[in-house]
Amino acid sequence: MKLDGSDPLRGSCNGGDVNTAFGQGAGERGRRVDRGVGQEGRSSSLQSHHLAAPGWITGLPPQEQVIRRDIARTYPEHDFFKEKDGFGQESLFNVMKAYSLHDREVGYCQGSAFIVGLLLMQVNRLRLQMPEEEAFATFVRLMQEYRLREMFKPTMSELGLCMFQLETLVQELIPELHQHFQAQSFYTSMYASSWFLTLFTTSVSVSVASRIMDVFLLEGIEIVFRVAVAVLTTGRDKLLQQDMEGMLRYFQREMPEEFAADPDALFHVAFNIKYNAKKMKKLEKDYTVMKTKEQEDQVELRRLRMENRLLRQKSMMLERESAELADRLLQDQVNRANLQEDTFEINRELSMIRERDSITQLKLLQAEERIRKLSYMMEELVQQKEELIRLLQEELVKTRLKGAEDEATIKDLKEKVAELEEAQVNANYVRRAEEDVQACLEREESWSVREKEAEEQRRAQERRYADLESQMKEELMLGRIREAENSQKIAELTQKISSLEFRNQEMLVEEEIIRRPAESDSIKELQDKVSELKAEVSPVPFDLKLHEG
Repeated sequence: MKLDGSDPLRGSCNGGDVNTAFGQGAGERGRRVDRGVGQEGRSSSLQSHHLAAPGWITGLPPQEQVIRRDIARTYPEHDFFKEKDGFGQESLFNVMKAYSLHDREVGYCQGSAFIVGLLLMQVNRLRLQMPEEEAFATFVRLMQEYRLREMFKPTMSELGLCMFQLETLVQELIPELHQHFQAQSFYTSMYASSWFLTLFTTSVSVSVASRIMDVFLLEGIEIVFRVAVAVLTTGRDKLLQQDMEGMLRYFQREMPEEFAADPDALFHVAFNIKYNAKKMKKLEKDYTVMKTKEQEDQVELRRLRMENRLLRQKSMMLERESAELADRLLQDQVNRANLQEDTFEINRELSMIRERDSITQLKLLQAEERIRKLSYMMEELVQQKEELIRLLQEELVKTRLKGAEDEATIKDLKEKVAELEEAQVNANYVRRAEEDVQACLEREESWSVREKEAEEQRRAQERRYADLESQMKEELMLGRIREAENSQKIAELTQKISSLEFRNQEMLVEEEIIRRPAESDSIKELQDKVSELKAEVSPVPFDLKLHEG
């Protein structure tokens, strides 16, 4: 069924006074809407509005998760939608998904699910719920022919127009409430935007919302203005006593309960509101002119902002370039100062290097001269060492020859001592024999004489033997003394040789130090080496033992 001027009720309400249609009871249909058409009549009326859909739309909308989330919040206390993922929620989801795919520009908007939910809750004469396809087709027609689509577009231009028209109506019809709203900074969009987006389905009970939907199908958006002004007129006294939070609490909690208890009073006030369609058209033109001017102002403002932004960017670029030039100049000055300081430091180091070089050259000449002297001394020491070794070898040969001679002398002396001992034995035999003979021959007289002679001879022999023994001991002692002296001389020569070798090593180390003066670590190693060489040279003991013969 197409709603146009041929519909007697529709024609009587377009551009005229709604009181003519409802207040005077123009036709059975108007009277039924005024008092509520009931579920069966409403379902048949809605079914006559749906379009022939080309086929059930399938697919995956980009807002599927958002739709799923909002479905659970749509009529959560109503039995038809209470069960999670039940038939009601799935039907509502299918219709909303289908429309979001059907109308890509609008897609899915919060609030539209309440209108679709209200359609799905309508029953026909057979007490059956409206099918999803019919609800979808009816919702499409509502969006297209009743300007709801303009309400849900991303720009929401139609909603802004409705807010402007409602605010003007409130200012004219309820001026004291309008002043109170202005004083509390309680803007029209804060309480009335959901009324137009959901057709009061979120603000009143389902039965009252259904009756508003009935009139909306006949009169269009006019009923929303009437009910909105009726709500404000009815609750004016309470609203004037509330602040912003209190007014919001009234619209959300108290108002639905009041109108659910007596919906006829609300509709009676609404139908008696002085609503001038021509003035609403004029307000629409004024709003369009205002928005056009605002858009022009916005364009000019955007142009000025763009120019201002460009000028700021240019200013910032100039400031940045100036800062960069200043930083570069300062950096150049710093670099120049650093360069001068580096040049001065380099010149100072160069002069120090030249001075050290001259000192090093002088030390090098001195070291070369000293090396020559040391080389000459080394040659002399080597010659002296060789001569000394030769002399020591000769002295050693002489000492060994002398020792051999002393040993031969000692041997001869020992042989002589043996001969003397043998002579002594023989002398004893002789003395005994003489005594025997004297005893025999001269028992008395010659005994004493011979005895005296023998005694004298014996004493002489003893003296001779003592002299020989003393001489032999003296010769032996002298030989040992000479051997000790020779050993001491050998030790002294050995010590001199070690000292000369140490001196040679020391001169080599000094030469190495002179040759490499800058290598402090090598100097330290060489000094340690000299200390080790000094430690290796141990003093030669002079208390040497005498060699045995």
